[in-house]
Amino acid sequence: MLEIDRLAMNEIELRKQTIEMMKIDDQERQVSIAFINRLVKSTEMKGDKEFYKYQQPSEVFDSKKAKLSVFGESATNEEKDKIAEMIRNEKLLNEIFEEGG
Repeated sequence: MLEIDRLAMNEIELRKQTIEMMKIDDQERQVSIAFINRLVKSTEMKGDKEFYKYQQPSEVFDSKKAKLSVFGESATNEEKDKIAEMIRNEKLLNEIFEEGG
Protein backbone atom coordinates (compact mmCIF):
# COMPACT_ATOMS: atom_id res chain seq x y z
CA MET A 1 0.00 0.00 0.00
CA LEU A 2 2.89 2.36 0.80
CA GLU A 3 4.26 1.74 -2.68
CA ILE A 4 0.91 2.77 -4.18
CA ASP A 5 0.94 5.99 -2.13
CA ARG A 6 4.47 6.79 -3.30
CA LEU A 7 3.51 6.16 -6.89
CA ALA A 8 0.56 8.47 -6.55
CA MET A 9 2.77 11.17 -5.00
CA ASN A 10 5.28 10.73 -7.83
CA GLU A 11 2.47 11.07 -10.35
CA ILE A 12 1.22 14.21 -8.62
CA GLU A 13 4.70 15.72 -8.73
CA LEU A 14 5.04 14.77 -12.39
CA ARG A 15 1.71 16.43 -13.16
CA LYS A 16 2.80 19.59 -11.33
CA GLN A 17 6.01 19.65 -13.34
CA THR A 18 4.05 19.10 -16.54
CA ILE A 19 1.76 22.01 -15.72
CA GLU A 20 4.77 24.24 -15.04
CA MET A 21 6.30 23.21 -18.37
CA MET A 22 3.01 24.02 -20.12
CA LYS A 23 3.06 27.47 -18.50
CA ILE A 24 6.60 28.03 -19.77
CA ASP A 25 5.53 26.91 -23.25
CA ASP A 26 2.64 29.37 -23.07
CA GLN A 27 4.97 32.21 -22.10
CA GLU A 28 7.27 31.29 -24.98
CA ARG A 29 4.28 31.37 -27.37
CA GLN A 30 3.30 34.81 -26.09
CA VAL A 31 6.80 36.16 -26.69
CA SER A 32 6.84 34.60 -30.16
CA ILE A 33 3.50 36.24 -30.92
CA ALA A 34 4.88 39.62 -29.85
CA PHE A 35 7.87 39.23 -32.17
CA ILE A 36 5.72 38.02 -35.05
CA ASN A 37 3.40 40.96 -34.47
CA ARG A 38 6.37 43.31 -34.76
CA LEU A 39 7.59 41.49 -37.87
CA VAL A 40 4.28 41.69 -39.74
CA LYS A 41 3.99 45.40 -38.98
CA SER A 42 7.36 46.09 -40.63
CA THR A 43 7.25 48.25 -43.72
CA GLU A 44 9.50 49.22 -46.60
CA MET A 45 9.60 52.17 -48.91
CA LYS A 46 8.96 51.74 -52.62
CA GLY A 47 9.56 55.04 -54.25
CA ASP A 48 7.81 57.57 -52.08
CA LYS A 49 5.21 55.14 -50.73
CA GLU A 50 5.38 52.89 -47.68
CA PHE A 51 4.16 49.28 -47.95
CA TYR A 52 3.97 46.35 -45.57
CA LYS A 53 6.83 43.92 -46.24
CA TYR A 54 4.53 40.92 -45.94
CA GLN A 55 1.21 40.71 -47.75
CA GLN A 56 0.18 37.14 -46.85
CA PRO A 57 0.45 35.12 -43.60
CA SER A 58 2.22 32.36 -45.55
CA GLU A 59 5.08 34.79 -46.26
CA VAL A 60 5.83 34.79 -42.52
CA PHE A 61 4.93 31.18 -41.72
CA ASP A 62 3.85 28.45 -44.12
CA SER A 63 1.82 26.13 -41.88
CA LYS A 64 1.05 23.68 -44.68
CA LYS A 65 4.74 23.22 -45.39
CA ALA A 66 5.48 22.84 -41.67
CA LYS A 67 2.77 20.21 -41.24
CA LEU A 68 3.98 18.27 -44.27
CA SER A 69 7.48 18.24 -42.79
CA VAL A 70 6.08 16.46 -39.73
CA PHE A 71 3.66 13.99 -41.29
CA GLY A 72 4.64 13.89 -44.93
CA GLU A 73 2.15 13.72 -47.74
CA SER A 74 1.56 10.02 -47.10
CA ALA A 75 -0.49 10.51 -43.89
CA THR A 76 -3.83 8.73 -44.25
CA ASN A 77 -7.16 10.32 -43.38
CA GLU A 78 -7.43 7.90 -40.46
CA GLU A 79 -4.07 9.08 -39.12
CA LYS A 80 -5.09 12.71 -39.58
CA ASP A 81 -8.35 12.06 -37.71
CA LYS A 82 -6.48 10.39 -34.83
CA ILE A 83 -4.08 13.32 -34.63
CA ALA A 84 -6.95 15.81 -34.61
CA GLU A 85 -8.63 13.84 -31.81
CA MET A 86 -5.41 13.78 -29.80
CA ILE A 87 -5.05 17.55 -30.20
CA ARG A 88 -8.64 18.08 -29.00
CA ASN A 89 -8.04 15.79 -26.02
CA GLU A 90 -4.82 17.58 -25.09
CA LYS A 91 -6.57 20.96 -25.22
CA LEU A 92 -9.33 19.59 -22.98
CA LEU A 93 -6.79 18.21 -20.49
CA ASN A 94 -4.94 21.52 -20.50
CA GLU A 95 -8.18 23.35 -19.66
CA ILE A 96 -8.98 20.90 -16.86
CA PHE A 97 -5.54 21.08 -15.27
CA GLU A 98 -5.30 24.85 -15.61
CA GLU A 99 -8.63 25.21 -13.78
CA GLY A 100 -7.47 22.86 -11.03
CA GLY A 101 -3.96 24.34 -10.81
